[in-house]
Amino acid sequence: MSVKPTVLKLGGSVITDKEKPLTPNLEAIERLADEIARAKVSSLIVVHGGGSFGHHVAKQYNLTAGYGDPSQVVGFSETHRAMTKLNSLVMEALIGHNVNAVVVQPSSCAVTKAGRIQSMERKPLKRMLKMGLVPVLYGDAVLDSKKGFAILSGDQLVSSLAINFGASRIIMGGDVDGLYTADPKANRSAKLVQHVTLEELKAQKHDIEGYRRD
Repeated sequence: MSVKPTVLKLGGSVITDKEKPLTPNLEAIERLADEIARAKVSSLIVVHGGGSFGHHVAKQYNLTAGYGDPSQVVGFSETHRAMTKLNSLVMEALIGHNVNAVVVQPSSCAVTKAGRIQSMERKPLKRMLKMGLVPVLYGDAVLDSKKGFAILSGDQLVSSLAINFGASRIIMGGDVDGLYTADPKANRSAKLVQHVTLEELKAQKHDIEGYRRD
């Protein structure tokens, strides 16, 4: 691949109202789609979180614990359906702003083991990028070789895609300004970290919090 892609994460806290189940933030989705279109990034992969869609349903059925009861099977289906509903709104906005976006469902191409990505088919994504298409993935309920099924987060997808595609940069879109010394929504004394190296982050991992809401 000649051009290293940019991996962009749209946090669920931005594109939904996390306090209201299954409630999208349509204004934010439209604004982000417009900004993505105007940025004209030559090679781009988009990942979005679940916010009040996937998280709400997954919690109802305790899917993060894995398969433990046949009643959870319907929860797997409903969680995936909730995410496809949110994804359809994101896709509609992107395509409406002339972004050549194509949905890539994680449940159809990824398998986890104990919640971590074990295998993922990447050939279609590579072809999409070469053709100038924008793959759009999202946090999803996926099959798990150890737990039966698991919730594959958007953040884990971002990390995996960035590593496997040799991304030139990762952009995380959240509802706060960036990395803080504490949760800025709960602690007024939390300070924005303007710059930090990987070594510094590892050394201060108990003090610095990358505050995010998927």
